[in-house]
Amino acid sequence: MAKRKPKRSKDPEALEKLIDQYEQVFGEVAQFIELIGRQEAEISERQQVVYETKDRFEDAKRELSAAQDARDGTKHALFIFLKPGPAEILPLFDRMEPADEEKHGAHSDEWRKEPISALRLSLVATNLLTAADVLFVGQLQDRVQAAADDWWEKIEGFTNPIALAIADRLNDFIAERTSK
Repeated sequence: MAKRKPKRSKDPEALEKLIDQYEQVFGEVAQFIELIGRQEAEISERQQVVYETKDRFEDAKRELSAAQDARDGTKHALFIFLKPGPAEILPLFDRMEPADEEKHGAHSDEWRKEPISALRLSLVATNLLTAADVLFVGQLQDRVQAAADDWWEKIEGFTNPIALAIADRLNDFIAERTSK
């Protein structure tokens, strides 16, 4: 069977009505396209808010974790500090050189007595230091000053990269405290 061709009207009025119908359809399609474009823009804006919020959330999570690690390190340092018993607590301070601004830095009498957790090291590093009876910033500074290259070798579990990172953090801490 042969295909039939649709009848084409040559009537100008019928053609005009057909054109009006097509224009209405194209008008509706254009409205949908415009709406989709606005919705795409809105989605893009909201996606950007999600990314920014997620970044802030991740930063806040890291800060929370660092604060919790510092607290846990301080608790551990307190436990180690009190472990020998009240009669033996005072000699603990004798194991730290007296503060000397020329040797240790400005305001060293204040910050050398801060617990090692003030350095905001990892919990593992803080635990290793406290297990080696390094409970205060001043004690760590004394060890580093006494043997800058190998101070860490007497601390079980330490490696050179860990020691370098701790020494960097100690130097940053001292720089912060001495600039005040």
